[in-house]
Amino acid sequence: MSNSLRRQWALRLARGASRLLPRAQASWGEAMCSEVRHIEDDRAALRWALGALAAAGAERAAALLDTRTATWGLALLTLCQALGTLLAPVLIIAWRLRWPRFENLLAGQLPGDHYQRFIPLMNAVPIWQLALWIAAGLLFLTAGWPLVRARRGAFALFATALALTYTVSAMAWMERALHPALAELYRQTYAFPRPALRRDVLIPLASQLLPLFAAIALWWRNHSRSRA
Repeated sequence: MSNSLRRQWALRLARGASRLLPRAQASWGEAMCSEVRHIEDDRAALRWALGALAAAGAERAAALLDTRTATWGLALLTLCQALGTLLAPVLIIAWRLRWPRFENLLAGQLPGDHYQRFIPLMNAVPIWQLALWIAAGLLFLTAGWPLVRARRGAFALFATALALTYTVSAMAWMERALHPALAELYRQTYAFPRPALRRDVLIPLASQLLPLFAAIALWWRNHSRSRA
């Protein structure tokens, strides 16, 4: 076995992969280090060590996602996603039904200088969009049950709900493209006098990335358990 720089890095990576593995797989880590020493070609040893490090990271991630803390964290994220998805249709339906004291609630929930700017848009939202929003929100809500009960099905429910939200967004975008008056209504509703980092950047970015993160984490949990 040579003592080149590649060989040294291969051994370091293999030892790092061994330490990264969960305790139950300590024997696998020892086998990784031993395998690196027995590979004659330094470049091949380095490639193998990189693969071992990636595999060890995946195993550690799967172990972390299977903990009680991660489970309840994902359940909380799923609940927040459900409430966020149901908020708009509930507010719109309550407005159309003239729910008592609704104006005070609406003024506290909708952003902007005054909630009345949203009324024309709430009146223009079609029934099918409300129905899909509610279906997606209920699926998000249902996904939390198999998650906290350590049962299968959470990823399928969450992924279906996420696909529904993307479907609603795509169909709403197509309607705005086909109907300029509706597009202008959206523009006027969400045209704020001053830019705001939290409202215009951070909240939209989080609303897109957090459900994707949750879906990936749920898929990884499901994949790891199926493999086990």
